[in-house]
Amino acid sequence: MGQEGFESSVRRLARTIRARRLKLNLSQEYVAFEAGLSTRHYQQLESGSGNPTYRTIFNVARVLNSTVLELLEPTLRPRLKRQRAQKKR
Repeated sequence: MGQEGFESSVRRLARTIRARRLKLNLSQEYVAFEAGLSTRHYQQLESGSGNPTYRTIFNVARVLNSTVLELLEPTLRPRLKRQRAQKKR
């Protein structure tokens, strides 16, 4: 996966996290605090401009009553589709 693929994956992760937070009607400040992050760091995560560690994703998932896999699955989906298409060739 090149830099472009990485960046699009981070943006998809950001959209997934934001959608989950809004669905739960939680503020960015609340999620950041509960996940042990600064509000600024969390805002970067949601904007897709950060480079989250596994620990950060794990902590955010916990606050959002989710799993890491549930947050990452939309990020992995396009890659899995490409892999399946290549196998069919």
